Amino acid sequence: MFYSRSTISIVGLFITCISTAAPMPASAPSLFDMMVSQALDDPTTLIELNEYGNFIQAASGPFSLPGVSSASFQVSRGTLLGDGEFSRFVLPISGSFESLEFGGVTPYSEVTFSYTEQKQNQFWMEGTPMEMMVSHNIETASIMGGLGLDFKPVKGLIIRPIVHLGWSRIKDNSNPTTMMGQRFRAAVGDDLFIWEVEQLQYGPALEAEYTTIVGNDIKVLADLRATQLNVETTATNTPGLEESSKFHSVNGSFELDGPTSMSIHSRDVHWQYFMAAVHFDETTSDALNFSWLSEIGAGLSLVDNQQDLPFVEALGIRGSVIFGDNDVNGWTIGVTAIF
Repeated sequence: MFYSRSTISIVGLFITCISTAAPMPASAPSLFDMMVSQALDDPTTLIELNEYGNFIQAASGPFSLPGVSSASFQVSRGTLLGDGEFSRFVLPISGSFESLEFGGVTPYSEVTFSYTEQKQNQFWMEGTPMEMMVSHNIETASIMGGLGLDFKPVKGLIIRPIVHLGWSRIKDNSNPTTMMGQRFRAAVGDDLFIWEVEQLQYGPALEAEYTTIVGNDIKVLADLRATQLNVETTATNTPGLEESSKFHSVNGSFELDGPTSMSIHSRDVHWQYFMAAVHFDETTSDALNFSWLSEIGAGLSLVDNQQDLPFVEALGIRGSVIFGDNDVNGWTIGVTAIF
């Protein structure tokens, strides 16, 4: 019995010594610490996981194109994210060179200047304990050129293939609006929240345009265009925003233009009623939180026929209401020029 008790005593002493001498394991880093380390050491992976670069291109690229009017509108992003706000100024200039027609084909060119400001909220690291809300203030300035050829298979109808080439600069001054986000920004700095991107934009489009005269000199104009836009980041101050993406959109319009009994300085005054719409692909819709946008409006124009202003056929003013899915609503008012 004594031998047995001694054996147990020795074993117990051995275990006690080993337990006392072993070092205590270090505490594991928290998820917050790991995400901060990731953002500092390799921000590219963090940005790609949140698909942030793709979001930026999808939220800005389509607004470089003609077909979406100068407008201010809001879109519902749900109870948590609130409404997104969009303000856009656009100046599209286009024309066909009838004097250069050859073999029934007429050269065509266009250029679109645009400036868009977007204010909307977005979740980062959604569905994780690190989820945070970020408020974006994105400004996009762009110039988009296009060259095409007018084919006229029947009277009044133009089929127009177009090649687009453009440039845009996008700036964002974002602010996290949650406690977790503010703590994260304090730890990683401003590079993920304040940045600038320059992009090359290019791609083909196919347009069909139909014009006819009905009734009492009422001009009817219908237009439909499908566009594929490739967007490549050429310069950025934030690693991870170097993206290459492809987007598709379809836009159409219908317009009536007729004479009034009024004239100003021997220049005829015309009335216009118009409607237009644009539909975006799934990638763009996910970024904007709406898939289509439409407007209905009216206006007045003064027909000059290049008498006082070179290359200008008419000047006018028009306004419209904006609507779309996800409670999109807004308005537009502006000056128009027909060349």
